[in-house]
Amino acid sequence: MNYIRTKAHRKLMSEIKLNNNPLKGKPSHKKGIYKIKISKQELQKLYHLEKKSLKDIANKYDVNAVTILNYMKRFKIPRRDINGPETRKLCAIKAKGRIISEAQRKQQSITVKKLWDNGTYKRSWTWSKESRIKITGKNNRMYGKHLTAEHKLKLSIAGKNKQVGSKHPNWQGGRSFEPYNLNFNAKFKEMIKERDGHKCMICMIPEQNLKYNLCIHHIDYGKENSIPQNCVSLCRKCHSKTGYNRKSWILFFHSLLSECYNYEYINNKAIITIIRSDS
Repeated sequence: MNYIRTKAHRKLMSEIKLNNNPLKGKPSHKKGIYKIKISKQELQKLYHLEKKSLKDIANKYDVNAVTILNYMKRFKIPRRDINGPETRKLCAIKAKGRIISEAQRKQQSITVKKLWDNGTYKRSWTWSKESRIKITGKNNRMYGKHLTAEHKLKLSIAGKNKQVGSKHPNWQGGRSFEPYNLNFNAKFKEMIKERDGHKCMICMIPEQNLKYNLCIHHIDYGKENSIPQNCVSLCRKCHSKTGYNRKSWILFFHSLLSECYNYEYINNKAIITIIRSDS
């Protein structure tokens, strides 16, 4: 049975909406006619010179931010660079003195870790050429300066045991202290390097161009699983990258070795130690 509102009911609901409407008395942008008096020059001055936000400008003219945004589109006023140095400086000024609770810190940490695991974490900004020039060479405020022994000692004491063991964000339960099995010896490492052509399997730099020996990386990060199907040659730079976003790297190396050496894997997890014969 469909409920049909009476005329009195509709009138009552209309009055309630009007009285509780937060935008009551403010100019509406739905009609396409903007009735606030603001010129292009004034809006540019507030937004670009005085560095006010859309919300601040909207509060000044007693409208909402969408109205100001529509004005900017109408006047063809470009938006500020969200990732630019000026915007970051404004954000830093606004955030100065703000205390982040432990619950917020924990939630931020969980969110970032999820992005790392999914392989979708990206920095929202990069250093511009101007910024790089400002912090290099003689432009760097620490250029030519040296820390005293006392200062170094203070820094050492302040940072001591802050990111050690389980306190480090990349802590994996102490797996680095586990011993390798007996198969992981110099002969086995040399066999893996010969198989890979004595080059890094990610950046393809030959070992002879490096000032050190190639590293042998365990694909599933298990030291006890030292078999050819679970090991690959990497340079130090590429090897350090594999410490993060581990699930994606496992899938990547399984796909790479399957293509190069005809190794087989079950669901990209369990490794079959038998090499597939070409037929």
